[in-house]
Amino acid sequence: MTRTKPDGIQDTINMLFPEGSSPRHQPSIEGLGAKAGFRPTKSRFEAKADETTRMVREMTDQATEQRQAKTVALRAARLQKESEDREAAAAAPARKPVRARKPKSVPTV
Repeated sequence: MTRTKPDGIQDTINMLFPEGSSPRHQPSIEGLGAKAGFRPTKSRFEAKADETTRMVREMTDQATEQRQAKTVALRAARLQKESEDREAAAAAPARKPVRARKPKSVPTV
């Protein structure tokens, strides 16, 4: 047995007219012009707002994916460059250390 979720209209009717009241005085959903599970349609403003929100989310998601792909590519290029620099530094001959020079003496007058 499946249990359906009660409708908001039916909840209001049940609250206003308890089960013990006469069925003759208790209105039904069908009498109000609504069917069980009825969902009101969106106004044109709500529909337009929802469409705009959906489009903005799509554009934002697409920009995020592009940014993440670019970040991955740049990270790979940086790591490749760093490894090449390390290899070049290891292959280069070691330089002699430079001796510190003594400061020249300046004649005093």
